[in-house]
Amino acid sequence: MIGSYMFANVPAENIVLPTSVKEIDYDAFANSELKSITIPENVQNISFEVFKGCKNFKDIYYGGSKQGWLKIRISDNNKELKNATIHFAKIQVQPSKVLKANKKKKAKKVKIKILKVASSYGYRVQVSTTKNFKKKILDKKVKKCSFTLSNSKLKKKKKLYVRVQNSQLYNGKVLNSSWSKAYKVKIK
Repeated sequence: MIGSYMFANVPAENIVLPTSVKEIDYDAFANSELKSITIPENVQNISFEVFKGCKNFKDIYYGGSKQGWLKIRISDNNKELKNATIHFAKIQVQPSKVLKANKKKKAKKVKIKILKVASSYGYRVQVSTTKNFKKKILDKKVKKCSFTLSNSKLKKKKKLYVRVQNSQLYNGKVLNSSWSKAYKVKIK
């Protein structure tokens, strides 16, 4: 635990808390010269007015993901903390899934519908003859959630599987989710 006033009035501009810290008590960094702090993923509770009077405080580097940050109990009276920019070490991209996929027996195309993910940068879709996707027929990037993919190799296939991967843009980088479960295409 980082106790009350433990680093108050300290001239340090950047502090990295050890991973053993689980709680930060009130006024722990009050009136310090702090500009940034690195908070470990293990922190569970941040008390009130932790950074009170820290006029230069701008950045929090959190060791976990946004989802982890939202689970921390943070007291309401934390103006400086709420105005700081939070940088996450781990980014979790929400996955999508295949909702529907079907193909006519002799058709060269497959109709696919996937789950729309908010703030998606796009989706990558793969079609394979095997459930483990070792024999891929198609590998396409799409922006829409309902679309048709065409390929002459699809014409005579009796078993097909589809999977999807969601992408998000974070700090100028494209990050991908895990692949969805394999969805067996309904062939009519």
